[in-house]
Amino acid sequence: MMRLPKTRLNSGYIPGIALTLSMFLAGNAGAVADAFLVDAGEQRAFPVVIDPGFNGTANVRLKFEDGNPLQYVIINESWCRSVGRSICTFYMWHEGAHVVMNHPLNRTPLHLAEPEADCWAAKHAPSEAVRSAYAWFMAGAEVPRVHGTSQKRAERIGACAGF
Repeated sequence: MMRLPKTRLNSGYIPGIALTLSMFLAGNAGAVADAFLVDAGEQRAFPVVIDPGFNGTANVRLKFEDGNPLQYVIINESWCRSVGRSICTFYMWHEGAHVVMNHPLNRTPLHLAEPEADCWAAKHAPSEAVRSAYAWFMAGAEVPRVHGTSQKRAERIGACAGF
């Protein structure tokens, strides 16, 4: 059985990234859900922890249980509510990209992992989320230094998405 970090967890798993977002945006905080990303016809599942106490926006985490690696995504519920569904969706796909590409397991340096995750998310996330993220970053949204400037991040997302 998979043990995730201690948060306010509900009793079940909810399939699909859209349901994950709907669930906590509707006020069911602290949920763990099976989110999924589709890459080259292959469905990859990874746990998502929605934690109102997480001090950040979204992140991918790696922990070991009985010697086995577990990668999961953690999302700050309050932040996600404040930016809205589309931006939050892009961030979930971005963090999920780190899981799909095994960045935590491979210890990929951040200066390489972050642009790769942005590009993967730009190619695979719902187009509404990608366009929203592009506009948000172009408007000057705050970004960690590892992403470069907000405009550079927007330009990278736009180039990877093909617009």
